Amino acid sequence: MGFEAGWYSLDPWLVPTYRSGLVSHKTLLSTMGLILVALAIACAPTASTPTLWSSPYFVASDCSFEVPSSVDEKCGTVTVPQNHSRDDGLTFDLAVAVFASQASKPQADPVVYLAGGPGEHALDTLVFTFDDLFRPFLSTRDVVVFDQRGAGYSEPNTDCIELNRLEIDLLNLSLSLDEEVELNIAAATTCHDRLTSEGVPLEELTTAQSAADVEAIMIALGYSDWNLLGISYGTRLAQAIMRDRPAGVRSVILDSVVPLEIDLIAQTPGSFDRGLTALFNGCA
Repeated sequence: MGFEAGWYSLDPWLVPTYRSGLVSHKTLLSTMGLILVALAIACAPTASTPTLWSSPYFVASDCSFEVPSSVDEKCGTVTVPQNHSRDDGLTFDLAVAVFASQASKPQADPVVYLAGGPGEHALDTLVFTFDDLFRPFLSTRDVVVFDQRGAGYSEPNTDCIELNRLEIDLLNLSLSLDEEVELNIAAATTCHDRLTSEGVPLEELTTAQSAADVEAIMIALGYSDWNLLGISYGTRLAQAIMRDRPAGVRSVILDSVVPLEIDLIAQTPGSFDRGLTALFNGCA
């Protein structure tokens, strides 16, 4: 798992403190190992590959996020089924943004960004990442950025307000690691129980379903070929797309690779330690 990508990929719960620079080392260590429990189902394997829904469509709307400067953008939603294997009428609206190429004759195949986490608010973080990560691609082709199901402006809303509040409360407390762990577990459990009671279908927030979403989004936008750019957890999603949804994929860029066969949650502490060691060795 990538060191840098791992920080903002913990959205939606850590992005408020990440932006203000107030996240403590100890809090991040405990939080990285615990709050992702509520998202563990997103990395669970599925028994079968869902079939593509026959009628994905795009509906234009105003952009809900801060739009980068000097770009031509198109914002809206693509409606996809909650489960691509069933035709039961249950759907999610996924927030999508298309940034038009600045070339006079752009290439027909865009770059589509697969965010990390799982849970990064890809559209809200554009203000931090666009110039370095995406703008260079506009010289030749369009760029497509979307919030994955369950994250950001996409449905369902899985924001854990309980963990947001806890992160703020911990800033004024001096607790042991065990005490912080206990509070994080309690907050994550409360969040899980609340979302379940509200009818949020957590069982549909899987990598396989997100892979099918990507194909549906690109078809709804009218593209026949596309290039994948995945960071951290987004590399796992890219691999699932290559495995389950290869049609239309022209090329793939993987940054901070998370192999399909590893346990992302269990290996996060070790990845974090290796990242720090590499940083300190580089400084030395």
